[in-house]
Amino acid sequence: MFKKIGDGRNTRVWLDNWLLDSSPRPPMYRQDAVVDLTLSVNDLIDRHTSSWNADLVRQLIAEVDVDLVLNTKIVQSRDDSLISACSQKQNIGVSLRLSFPWLLWHIWKARNKFCFEQVQPIALEVVRKAREEATVWLNLHGYLPECLNTSASDPESTVVWSKPQGPGLKCNIGVSWNGSSSVSGASWIIRNSRGK
Repeated sequence: MFKKIGDGRNTRVWLDNWLLDSSPRPPMYRQDAVVDLTLSVNDLIDRHTSSWNADLVRQLIAEVDVDLVLNTKIVQSRDDSLISACSQKQNIGVSLRLSFPWLLWHIWKARNKFCFEQVQPIALEVVRKAREEATVWLNLHGYLPECLNTSASDPESTVVWSKPQGPGLKCNIGVSWNGSSSVSGASWIIRNSRGK
């Protein structure tokens, strides 16, 4: 996600991704600068001229990022806005672009599981589950043609089994649904930490 600068009031200098570099990010700070985490981008703008306070920018921000900041357009008449950084890229596949909300949801669920249950998420598994659920929903509601369905032949959807933590058992469940024939199937397997 990327914060597009308007008046700078709702964007924190050091915590929000508001510089457009190879990927959106906050600026780097000078090693000799005092870093105030509550500093907003608005604090770097000269209120009289509605332009960057170049002296303050050079005083706080690392030299490599000064030009990026000074060339960032300010629109004082607008609030800052949050933009999906990948929405402009045309080379992202349709199914991946449409599955973005599911990806965010599964990242959030993995984060909660990590924070509250101390279960380490597996990135590939999080992405696989998100794409799988998105594809099912999008196919079911007619937003995604069957030919764009992410299938097992997709190299990004390779499933990697992870053993259960501790001496317990792990139950893996798989389901399938074909909307055109209204046929469904389910399977499960229970394994210990040795995969047996």
